[in-house]
Amino acid sequence: MNATLLEDTLFRDKLQQDWAKWKHQKKRYPNSVTWWGQYVKKKIQYIFMTEWKERARNDTMMENFYYSCIYDILKEPTEPREKLARLHRLKAKIIKLHNKRLQTITIDARDPTIFQGENPSLFHLIDTETARGSNDARHPG
Repeated sequence: MNATLLEDTLFRDKLQQDWAKWKHQKKRYPNSVTWWGQYVKKKIQYIFMTEWKERARNDTMMENFYYSCIYDILKEPTEPREKLARLHRLKAKIIKLHNKRLQTITIDARDPTIFQGENPSLFHLIDTETARGSNDARHPG
């Protein structure tokens, strides 16, 4: 589960609304631990999973839209300079979408010795570079 969704105010508001609903279900369970383990934990996992799926679906739809725009621009009988400028703008938008995806991947695969929100120190950078060098075929460790 990626906690970066909590930075989004709309998602946080939705989560708070759901939390209010979930608290009313607490009386149906024998204790708080059972309520948390059998009900709330599953709901939290489900809401995070569905939000990520929806965002991925929206990104894919947006990317497909940009590609269809590129195709339409290429078919138009306009001046090449104008086409090029419009194509560059669309390319930048597609790159921005891809970078957003890569950013979420790198957040999940980062160094476990660095806490979230912490910038890597010089030690971390050197340690990472040393580890890469020892795995590189050109630089036998």
